This record gives sequence, C-alpha cells and structure tokens, in this order.
Amino acid sequence: MTTKINILIVEDNPDHVFLITQMLLKIPSDSVLYFEYDIKDADCLASAMEVLSNNPIDVILLDLGLPDSKDLESLEKILSLYPEMPIIIQTALGRPDVIMGALNSGAEDYLIKGEYTTTLLIRSIRHSIERRKALVQTMHSKEQMRILIEKNFNPMFVINEENIILDINESAITYFGKQKDELIGNKYGYSFDENEKIEININEDNKTAIAEVRTIKIKWKDKDAFLITLNDITDMKNEQTGLKKEVETFQSFFNDNKLIMFLIDPEAGKIIQANPTASKFYGYTIEELENMGFSDILDMSEEEVIEENLNAMNEDRIYIIQFHKTRENQKKKVKIFKGNINLTNRILDYYIIHEEND
Repeated sequence: MTTKINILIVEDNPDHVFLITQMLLKIPSDSVLYFEYDIKDADCLASAMEVLSNNPIDVILLDLGLPDSKDLESLEKILSLYPEMPIIIQTALGRPDVIMGALNSGAEDYLIKGEYTTTLLIRSIRHSIERRKALVQTMHSKEQMRILIEKNFNPMFVINEENIILDINESAITYFGKQKDELIGNKYGYSFDENEKIEININEDNKTAIAEVRTIKIKWKDKDAFLITLNDITDMKNEQTGLKKEVETFQSFFNDNKLIMFLIDPEAGKIIQANPTASKFYGYTIEELENMGFSDILDMSEEEVIEENLNAMNEDRIYIIQFHKTRENQKKKVKIFKGNINLTNRILDYYIIHEEND
C-alpha cells in the first residue's frame, strides 16, 4: 500500500461526508496514523460509478441508503464491475442481517455511523485494502474465479490467447440470447484491451448494443487467459446522442438567427458565445466579442443598470431597456429578453436583443 490512499465516500448526507473528511485530514503528520489521503465523494450510485470510471480509487466507504439503489444493490453493482475493490459498508441501522448480507456479498468491513473513532476508521481502511489485495492474489484459482464469474450480473467471458471462448457466465448467455454451447469453443469476435477499458458496438442476429469492455489477465486451468467483462452502456449513449442533437439544434438556431443573441456566464458576466448578427451590429468580430465581458458593450453606469432592472421587475416586464455602444462608439438603445439554458451540463444565460428606434 502506498503512502497515498485514494478514498471514495459514497454518501448522500453531506454532514457525514464532512465528518469523515475532517477525521482523516486532521491527523498530525507525525502520527503513526498519518497517511496522505485523496478524498472524493458521490451522493448516489450513478455519481459513484462516474467517479470510479475516471479516477484511481483504493477503497470505498459505502452508505447502503442511497437515493438510487436499495439495500445491497449498490454494493453488488460496484463489485460486478470492480471485483478487486475493497468496500467498507457504513450503516446507521446496526442490524446484524444487513451487516452479514453485505459481508457475504463481498464487503470487506463495516462501520456503524456515530460509533467509530478516527483510529478505528483508519484501521478499517488499511486492513480492508490489505485483505482485498490478499484475496485478489488468490483469485486465480479455478474455483474462486468460477464463483466470481457465475455470480456476476454483467456478461463475462474467459478467452485464451487465440481469442477462443473457454467459459461464459449466465449473464452472457442471457445477454446474447444464445445457448452456452453456441458460444464456448468459438472465437470471441470483439475488441478488447488489457491495459484500458474500451467501447464496442455489438451486432448479433438478436442483439444490437454498445458495451464498455474491461479486461484482466488471469490463469485458467494453469494457462494464460483473459477475463472480459461487458457493461451495457446503450441507454447512456442514446441519452448522450439525444443531448448532442439538442445542442446541435440550439447552435444552428443561435448561429443562423437574424436577431442579436449572446450566451452569457451568469456568474462572471463574460460573453461565452455571440452570433454573427451580434458581430455585425456591434462591429466586433465574434472572437473579439467572446473575449469581452457583457459590461464592455454597455453605455450605462452600474447604478443605471440596477435601476432599470428594478423598474422592469416593478412593471412586470419581460424585457429590460439598456443603452449599448458599438465599436465606433455609436450609442444604441436596445430591448433585451433574457432566459437561461442548460448547455452540456452548464447553465448559461441567453440574451435576445432588439434595437429600439425612437
């Protein structure tokens, strides 16, 4: 175990996340309990899976009462994709049946919320990591590996170095809709990479999907082999495709619009995007506008802007009136309609501007 431990806290109570973080980070550097910790947190199973896919994690502190999973679902889901991961269960229940169920499902240890000290927490973390390492070193035996494969919720294949399928689990049979003897002995026809996860497109007679592929090298009947785990990400990809189409539709509407339009960072007031109509109206290039703050084109004091905003609220108007200046210092009276949009998981303000001709 290195002197740096990467910890993922999966807990929907921010107060408890804060408590654990403080317990770990406030240990004096000269203490025998001191380790360097890199702590990440997630408030639901979906967020935890995202953190795991993008960060090295040595141990997980897992609350069983998450908003998007019941009972042992979160534990089983994580271990199905990360069978070598040490997981410490946190529970406020203190129920022996829950604790035993978690331990029997692959948890390394358990902690009762509010009943453990910093010393106990660190001992649990260190021992769980070491126990899991010892377990992983023995996982190459045939019986242990077979149990791991058979109980996994994800489709799993064992293939040899010639890509011939040696064994599969029930999940793979169900996933591909074929009999076991139709797969074993045949060539595994999809890409895999021992060093990193990859994505593949599955095209079978009765199966079209997108899957994430993880591969580890193992010993199978005393010979080198590969254990391949598939994680179906079809729904996630379809959702991403739909979001991409929505973004493309908005960008087309934005860029082709004959009205003056801006996308504004609501916190910094910076112009994130300007359309060609805005460029023509103000006399700046789009690149120049996108390196400016929106206040740079105002021809009003801050007090005047605030006063007009208050007037619009009091008069229940859906627009505000401002005075802007062009590159040539021409003063323009404009009417601004504001709204906000979630664009690639970022909330931005959009401004639609009309020139007012008195």
